[in-house]
Amino acid sequence: MDPVPVLVVADDPIARAGLAARLARRDDVAVLPDGEPGAALDAAAVLWDLGVAGSPEPRAPPPALPVVALASAED
Repeated sequence: MDPVPVLVVADDPIARAGLAARLARRDDVAVLPDGEPGAALDAAAVLWDLGVAGSPEPRAPPPALPVVALASAED
């Protein structure tokens, strides 16, 4: 089985690198390089931090593209 190409979207470089590193340990996931033009077109799934500055309002993703949304809150 080919690994699932996943795009990690987060504005915090430490969070993005940590999530990407954690996913990259799996044999069934291929983390796409961030910032590479067209990377989103190759993604089979997106791991998206909803706190990214300038993010559009969450909308329903295209049916063929699963999106896992992350959110955090400060206490």
